[in-house]
Amino acid sequence: MQKLRLIERVYESVYRQECLGLCAMNIKQGYKQTEIGIIPEDWEVREIGEVLKVKHGKSQKEVENKSGLYPILGTGGLMGYANQFLYDKPSVLIGRKGTINKPQYMESPFWTVDTLFYTEIFNNNFPKYLYYKFLQIDWYSYNEASGVPSLNAKTIEKISIPISPLKEQTAIATALSDIDALIGELDKLIAKKQGIKQATMQQLLTGKKRLAGFSGEWEVKRLGELANIQRGASPRPIENPIWFD
Repeated sequence: MQKLRLIERVYESVYRQECLGLCAMNIKQGYKQTEIGIIPEDWEVREIGEVLKVKHGKSQKEVENKSGLYPILGTGGLMGYANQFLYDKPSVLIGRKGTINKPQYMESPFWTVDTLFYTEIFNNNFPKYLYYKFLQIDWYSYNEASGVPSLNAKTIEKISIPISPLKEQTAIATALSDIDALIGELDKLIAKKQGIKQATMQQLLTGKKRLAGFSGEWEVKRLGELANIQRGASPRPIENPIWFD
C-alpha cells in the first residue's frame, strides 16, 4: 500500500510539473502560477495546518443525555444530545474513519465522537470559507486504510490549499451561503410539490376523484389479467465478457 502511494505521488509530481510548464504561458494578468495551480496574485498557498488545528473527538458515553442541550455528531450527522459540549466555536468537521468525504460545519456548541475530527480555526481565517474549501478536496485520495476509509490528522494538516485575504474569504463564504439558502428553499418547494403529487396520485388512482369528462364504474382485475409477470435470469454463458466488463 505504501509503495502504491509513493508511485501515485511521483506520478502527481511529474504531472504537476508538466502542467506548470504549459500553464505558465497562459497566465492572465493579476494571477500567478503556484505548485497547486494558477491563483490570484494576492492569494497565498498554505498548508491546512497553518490555518487550523485538527482535533480529535471523544467518546460520548459519559455526556450523552436525551434531554441535553448540545448535539453529538458522528460522520453521518446527529447521533444524540449531550449535557456538555466539546467545542463552542465555529468549526469544520471531517470524518476520521468511515464517511470521510462529507465535511460538516458547526457554529454553535457541539460534541464529536472519536470517529469525527473537529477543527480549531486560527485567527484571520473565516471558518465558513474553510468549510467550502474542505468540500472541494478529494478526501478519498488521502485515505490511509485498505478497509474502512480513514484519515490522519497530520496528513490533513499537510494538504496545501489556496487562501484568499480575510475580507474576500468572508465575501466568498457569504455568497455561497446565500446560494445554499436558496437551494434549501427550493428543496422545500420540491418536497411540497412531491407531497401534492402523492396526494393527487392517491385520489386519482383509487377513483376517489375523477377527471373531468370521465364517469361510470371501474373494474377489479388481477394483475395476471393485465400482464405476464416473469422472473429475471442470469445471462448465459456467465463467462462471456459481453455481460461483465
